[in-house]
Amino acid sequence: MTEPRMTFGNLNFQGGIQNFGGTNENEQTTVFVELPAKQLEKIEAQLAVLRETYPDPDLLERERPAIEEAIRQPTAANRKGLDRALERLSANAGNASRAAEAIAAIVALVAKHWPF
Repeated sequence: MTEPRMTFGNLNFQGGIQNFGGTNENEQTTVFVELPAKQLEKIEAQLAVLRETYPDPDLLERERPAIEEAIRQPTAANRKGLDRALERLSANAGNASRAAEAIAAIVALVAKHWPF
């Protein structure tokens, strides 16, 4: 995205807020972004829910290292492994709604905040 630019005749302003002449009013919006550590805490909480509720503990234990590695080392290769692990867990969650909700929450957090 290019910087905002204003041109008045041969006078140019690049980026930022510019005031000149008369009465001026500026408005600024600050967007709050949670720190990566906060996102990791949320994912860890969802993994704890999975450990308690997932109907196939053996499958969860096989897929858990890929999830945890992707969280610790957010590389493109680890993201692919994370996506595959979450897809397998989701496909095998069956009627375990809390487990399915935890998987969906992890997917949403990763999609929104990757890389951490």
